[in-house]
Amino acid sequence: LCQRREAYRDLVELRVEIANSVAFTAGSKIWNKKYREGVPGDEAVGLADDLFDQASAIIDELVLSAKEWQVKGGSASRWNTLVQNLAKRRQMPRIFKVIDAMDALGVVKDAETFERVARSSVAGVQPANVVDSFETMPPAHFPEVLFIGRSNV
Repeated sequence: LCQRREAYRDLVELRVEIANSVAFTAGSKIWNKKYREGVPGDEAVGLADDLFDQASAIIDELVLSAKEWQVKGGSASRWNTLVQNLAKRRQMPRIFKVIDAMDALGVVKDAETFERVARSSVAGVQPANVVDSFETMPPAHFPEVLFIGRSNV
């Protein structure tokens, strides 16, 4: 029984790695379509949706199997990589699905898990204008927020 349970744990880890590979492949497909072939961003993401769906299906199946086998979901590091691969393409619903799967399988989330989820929810920020005096500032239409300093986000 112990050997069987150990084999099931290994299988859970392997399936998380497969989901990681599929999500990474989807991200690469988007990048290639967008930057090498000039396909517009939204259209490129649509072309990879089938792969993201496949990664989600692997996770769904994994949750059911692990519950049936009565094993935990393994270490957080593999799951964090999956969150990161989904985060690169702003796949928020799928990221939340992974977090729910981690909860269901008793995976203990660590600081890296929360960091990757937080980073995935931040969209790119582009400065609208740079001014050097109050006279050259554009008129205020909306409340403004300015972050000064270094950031890796």
